[in-house]
Amino acid sequence: FGQLVFRMLLNDNRFERLRSLADQVIQRPGSRALEYPVVRLSLEEHAAHERLAEEAAEVRHRRGPYYSVLDYAEAYKTRRSSPVDVLDRVLLALEALPAELCVFRTLSDRSELLNAALASSARHAEGRPLSNFDGVPVAVKDSVKIAGLSSTFGTHPSMGSGPAERDDVLVARLRATGALILGLTVMTEFGSTPLGYNVQSRGPVNPYDLGRYCGGSSSGSALGAALGLFPVALGFDGGGSIRIPAAMQGVVGLKCTWGRVPYEEDYFF
Repeated sequence: FGQLVFRMLLNDNRFERLRSLADQVIQRPGSRALEYPVVRLSLEEHAAHERLAEEAAEVRHRRGPYYSVLDYAEAYKTRRSSPVDVLDRVLLALEALPAELCVFRTLSDRSELLNAALASSARHAEGRPLSNFDGVPVAVKDSVKIAGLSSTFGTHPSMGSGPAERDDVLVARLRATGALILGLTVMTEFGSTPLGYNVQSRGPVNPYDLGRYCGGSSSGSALGAALGLFPVALGFDGGGSIRIPAAMQGVVGLKCTWGRVPYEEDYFF
């Protein structure tokens, strides 16, 4: 009966009306208030949306400005690019983004990133990369530990876990392949909403329309992939937190069978 009670509480307390509280938040200069608040659809409206979805044409794959892990590996192999060049471009692109498109909550130390990129470039120059991931930028959701960074789980920094003593097992395995671990991406507070907006970060929003939500709770991970900043990112999905932002931002989101992907993090709350 848990889901039934949960739904009853949402309906009785008119959860969607909480969105009106955003009118009391002072927006940062240059930011845009979201124009599409949560609205509870009637049965007729819901049925109309379902019909449109069923009638939608099949999406055909089209080569776009996005590159896969194998594309990076091939570019490094043929010397068309290098991990150092890629890292420089990613960092410059992040600095140029509008405030609402906040991908990262905390970036890894830049000197450590540069050293990792230099080491990866040297391995590629010698023709002995560690793997196809060697030198590929990867992002990590703010609920997974990266050594030296504080995971906040989307909350205020004062509630963070403090600098982690070691990487989570999945981060450690990615680092062992030579991947460039960029940092912790923005997520919704405690992963509690599928909308994607984090009040601490004042974002992110949807890259295709800054007046729309980007989906959550793995907001920044999906956003960075949608912007082409990195080909892959870690999320965490207990009820749609990977699949929802992926769908709302037009990227692929994979929720593996529970336990298939190792995870050692303790929920600090």
